[in-house]
Amino acid sequence: MRSASAPLNHEPASPLARTSPAFLAIDRIVEKLSAFLTRAGARNVETTVADSAARLVLDEEEMDQAFASLSHAVAPGAAVTILGGLVEIETGERSAESRCALLCVSVRDGRAAAKTGVQDGLSVIRGFIKKHSGFLRFWKRGREMKFNFYLPVLR
Repeated sequence: MRSASAPLNHEPASPLARTSPAFLAIDRIVEKLSAFLTRAGARNVETTVADSAARLVLDEEEMDQAFASLSHAVAPGAAVTILGGLVEIETGERSAESRCALLCVSVRDGRAAAKTGVQDGLSVIRGFIKKHSGFLRFWKRGREMKFNFYLPVLR
């Protein structure tokens, strides 16, 4: 018999509580992103990875959710280029530089993706990037969109 003072916990465990960060090589991250965009209908997905040994600590399940949301911003038939590598960026503190992984996703298509798809995709991506201490740059010009994801790497 349960004591009257012991509370019942009926809240389900958070899905994020079940996952943990993993060490992922940048080439694996580019490969997964390419697979998500291909399944979304992108054509001619080209990938290039420099510094393939660079490793990041990311929650892979959250990364998959973020990539799935990004795929909603890509219209079927879009041509996509994904570049992955390391860059040095200025942190603003005494001109110190910091090493980051850069994922650059360029989407060129004959039709514009639905505006809500782009907005929803950016919202989820921003949350993922921010949680992992990175930042995002986004450009849209005509029928081309460019997403640059900057994430810290292991030293």
